[in-house]
Amino acid sequence: MKHIFFTIYIIICISACNSGNSEQRTAQANNRFEYATNIFSEQGSNRVVVYLNSQKSDSVVYILTSEKPEKTYDAASKTFFIQTPIQRVVVTSTTDIAPIDALNELGSLIAVCEVFRVCNPHIHELFAAGKITDVGSELHENAEKIIAIQPNFLIKTVYNTAFTQNDALYLHANIPIIYNNNWQEMNPLGRTEWIKFFGMLYNKEHEADSLFAVIRDSYNAQKARYANATNRPRVLLGEMVADTWQASGGNSYIAQFIADAGGDYIFAKNTKSGSVPLNFEQILQKSQDVDVWIGSRFSTKKELFAENHLYSLLPITKTTQCYNYNKSQHGQCNDYFETGALRPDYVLEDCIRILHGDSVARRDCRFLQELR
Repeated sequence: MKHIFFTIYIIICISACNSGNSEQRTAQANNRFEYATNIFSEQGSNRVVVYLNSQKSDSVVYILTSEKPEKTYDAASKTFFIQTPIQRVVVTSTTDIAPIDALNELGSLIAVCEVFRVCNPHIHELFAAGKITDVGSELHENAEKIIAIQPNFLIKTVYNTAFTQNDALYLHANIPIIYNNNWQEMNPLGRTEWIKFFGMLYNKEHEADSLFAVIRDSYNAQKARYANATNRPRVLLGEMVADTWQASGGNSYIAQFIADAGGDYIFAKNTKSGSVPLNFEQILQKSQDVDVWIGSRFSTKKELFAENHLYSLLPITKTTQCYNYNKSQHGQCNDYFETGALRPDYVLEDCIRILHGDSVARRDCRFLQELR
């Protein structure tokens, strides 16, 4: 009798799992976002769900409408009601400037964080003309200043709950918050695909979809060239922060760049999507035969060794195959974090040049640069 009950139990579990998987596949098939996993919206719908963490245990809902809504936020359902196209917008992250510029909507911005970190020259022109205000650090924006200039919307990258501590102030001031969680996407194209959300917010869905299609096709064409590459250079990612090596997780978008460029990331089997803290001994043991190191923030090896003498113990630092992301850095702005977030096909092209190109090809990179 126990065996019969156990068999029935297993059948029910399998049926439930299959049903759940079927529903998930159906929902995914109807999702306008093909690569992004932290945002969901059915084709033709004006409802958008943004997941605030990778576990999808917390989310907010956006209802987009052409009419002025009776209320902007419903706390019980965590739903924002957004009149489109959005205007008088504050953004806290420089990565959000690139998609807004690509849609020719920079005129909607009235404030940014840390204007000195922005690479876009038009932002600096608007700032110089007094049309854009600097509202402090992205990691701790000046809530009082933002409320004082009375924006219609605040676009904010959400890193963790600590970054939402000021949000009650904005809601009390009737300023809706548009959360962006593209940084936790595991696929480089998933990060870029959030431009579709911006397209919905600005009533420019066709323009956003068309631009994404161009970027997607460019990326996938390059990826296909190295899908079956037999020569796959071994790659080390990350760098030391204090006494800990912060390595990219094997499921991170940075690790995906290496795989798509025909490389072999030494921690590819790690299942994390964020950074993975490791002690230097682990790195030293694992990286004895790596061919390329990408990820230093320093421009020269002299700076590198002065920061931490342990770097000199890595065999790769005795070669010319050590790279940073600083080629597009000017002063305190780095376009890798701005244009590079929107154009992963450019970043992938750099990775391919580093892993498979000659010395001339490597010099033509947009973002990656050899440590001198």
